[in-house]
Amino acid sequence: CEHGFMRSLWHQVLPDLGVYRGLVVGPEGGVIGHVRGIYGQRQNGDRVMFGKFIDDAGRFKGIIAGTYGSGDFAAKWLTKDGDHGVIKGKYIESPDVRGGMFAARWADAACQ
Repeated sequence: CEHGFMRSLWHQVLPDLGVYRGLVVGPEGGVIGHVRGIYGQRQNGDRVMFGKFIDDAGRFKGIIAGTYGSGDFAAKWLTKDGDHGVIKGKYIESPDVRGGMFAARWADAACQ
């Protein structure tokens, strides 16, 4: 069962629209890749986030898809084979690039 954490930038570009990017740290504490994506509010009011996970060798490892709001987010890590794991975290939103940030835990599907 692999697990680890993610951390870095959560940057509001416009009200209800932003970008995130950060490091992915593995169970041994070393950086194993990075994530980057977007978040925003749909016309129906849903707050969604999408992104991708790239390993430290530059290989695509999966899609991140989830929801956010009130400082919390939850997402699935999806691969071509289906659900690979989960991501849950906290964010602080700020239009100032240095002000917004996130921290999260991730776990592969075997940990669920």
